[in-house]
Amino acid sequence: MSRIVCETISFVPALDDIASAPRSVGRRADTRRNARRLLEAATAVLAQNPGATMTDIADAAELTRATVYRYYRHREDLIAAIRALAEADIVAIVAELPTSGPVVPALVALLESSVELGMKYRYLVLNQGWVDPTPAAIQVRDTVAEFIARGQRAGELDRSFAPELVAQMFLGMVMSAVTPIALGQLAHEQAVPQVSRALVKLLS
Repeated sequence: MSRIVCETISFVPALDDIASAPRSVGRRADTRRNARRLLEAATAVLAQNPGATMTDIADAAELTRATVYRYYRHREDLIAAIRALAEADIVAIVAELPTSGPVVPALVALLESSVELGMKYRYLVLNQGWVDPTPAAIQVRDTVAEFIARGQRAGELDRSFAPELVAQMFLGMVMSAVTPIALGQLAHEQAVPQVSRALVKLLS
């Protein structure tokens, strides 16, 4: 696992901070499983019902309400943990970009994977609005920019564009696909191919 992924995962309080308290190995493992189950359940529930309560989330995770509040005393804390988990997931996807071979197909595949991830975390996309870039978000952008620069050096991509600008546009394209799909304005099979074609044209 890359350093970036490790650092990002450490932002998720329930997965590391809670489990780091002095407990038996078995108890720590149970705590981590419960924490992960809670975050995954919360992500799924909020994607379907943005107004879901902590009780709704506890029921979906098959945990007691008291257990949920032991991990997260406020709903805002839970949302922050979901955001950190989403960042860890996108960092992990970007870290899998190949170090050799054609760049364009890899970027199209990354776009498709990123859209899938965006749909998983669509509660954040639709309800949380703009937040200041986090270290993980900046690292994702910079990693994509370096990947684009590699394609430019190899003569595969247009060198007249700044890699950093193209990387930012790439991330914007991901959001441009996720938002209308999440709002029911476009079907997934319509939005993703169209955005993929736009990306290829941009890179040509």
